[in-house]
Amino acid sequence: MLAEVHEYHFLGLVFLILIAMMLMIQRLAPRAQPWGYIETAAVDMTPWPLARAAGAGLCALV
Repeated sequence: MLAEVHEYHFLGLVFLILIAMMLMIQRLAPRAQPWGYIETAAVDMTPWPLARAAGAGLCALV
């Protein structure tokens, strides 16, 4: 039976099974504390001044 299922249908079934598993785990073992994002500023996020020129150069090269 499983050999007759198309690859995309199989991937859809696996996706639905994973969603169902995550929902069951959420109900059975919830987190003690809600998850929150903590900003650590570990990476410098200042924009690179030559980004547009480099992007245009790469597009021209391709």
